[in-house]
Amino acid sequence: MPFYFWTCMWCSFFTILVAVTDLCALMKHVTMFSEDIFAGLISLIFIIDGVRPIIEDFTENKMTLTSAMFEALLFIYTFGLATYLSHFRRTPWMLRPIRNLMANFAVTISLVTASALAAIYSSDTNLRMLSVDADFSPNRVLSDGSKRPWIVNPAGIDRPFPAWGIGYAVLPAIGFAVLGYLDQNLTSVIVNRPSNNLAKPPGADQHMGGL
Repeated sequence: MPFYFWTCMWCSFFTILVAVTDLCALMKHVTMFSEDIFAGLISLIFIIDGVRPIIEDFTENKMTLTSAMFEALLFIYTFGLATYLSHFRRTPWMLRPIRNLMANFAVTISLVTASALAAIYSSDTNLRMLSVDADFSPNRVLSDGSKRPWIVNPAGIDRPFPAWGIGYAVLPAIGFAVLGYLDQNLTSVIVNRPSNNLAKPPGADQHMGGL
């Protein structure tokens, strides 16, 4: 945990440097080809992470066929309903305000209804549910058997955190900072394409400082 703390501190430091030095202006050199590659990569990551557990249910015998099939149906239902409702504003059904409301909250509606179906039929299908402790407290157990405190001591919890670990935390922090920089700014570039008729206001780099 202290290592995570120092990694986040270094990442915050690098992100603030990006904001105060106006490095976000470098995005003007990004081509549309790079934007499409980035958007495709992010989409592919989410698709793989979503489909992989469903495939593993059938191939690794982690659960019964009924449970695996029910999870797959919930997956298809959630994706299908969200996709349909996102285009619902273009249909002639219902009043325009209702269509817009359902389109704006398409993902939320699909997740809530799918979660409700999962809760209703979980006992009949032995569906895997998220295991959550009854008490609201940190889950990590220390060497003395107690749970870790809410406030993480940067100097160490079970044992003193070595000083060299603070410097070593710079390496993953650089990766996180670069990832956050690319994700935030390339996403902004894609959203603010000329075809969308949007423009960044003055002080557009301040959002990096807020991160």
